[in-house]
Amino acid sequence: MDMKRRIIRLLLVVFSLTYAVSVMTVFIADRLYSMSMAAEGGKISIDRGLSLLDIATKLDSTNAKLYLQKYKILVSEIKKQKTENRNQTYKQMLQFMKQGIDLCPTDPYYHMHYALVLKKLNRGRRSPHTEQLMLSEFKKAAELKPCSDLYQRIYKRNLASLNRVCLKDPTL
Repeated sequence: MDMKRRIIRLLLVVFSLTYAVSVMTVFIADRLYSMSMAAEGGKISIDRGLSLLDIATKLDSTNAKLYLQKYKILVSEIKKQKTENRNQTYKQMLQFMKQGIDLCPTDPYYHMHYALVLKKLNRGRRSPHTEQLMLSEFKKAAELKPCSDLYQRIYKRNLASLNRVCLKDPTL
């Protein structure tokens, strides 16, 4: 009987410690997320904001809003960049949106912004595959948020644009 109580107490302590560590990592990741928001307003550097979010994602890699915040920081950064230097930043933004889609496949925001960034990245030199991927993401966003007039308009506009391109080039 005494051995059984010791085992139960030990299991309770191990479970409690595991739970406490888990809660602390989520809490610390959330605080780092909050601190990184200052990068959007220019209060801290973009690199500092991204490094805070890198630490946060190591602590809580299943939190999609961390990847969204990285995306938002890069949106504020890209406005300052010259046009020819933007491709690398767009590629990073695509990666963050892809990770958001992987973590929250039912959130239309990630699908919409993935398609918008893909469109900007491949402006003027799109392949049929890229066009189909963009349209697919626009469609997913519109289907996931059917009550949004904005999402529906963006999808319909891009569908019409793809149809015009297909009429000019029948290989698409």
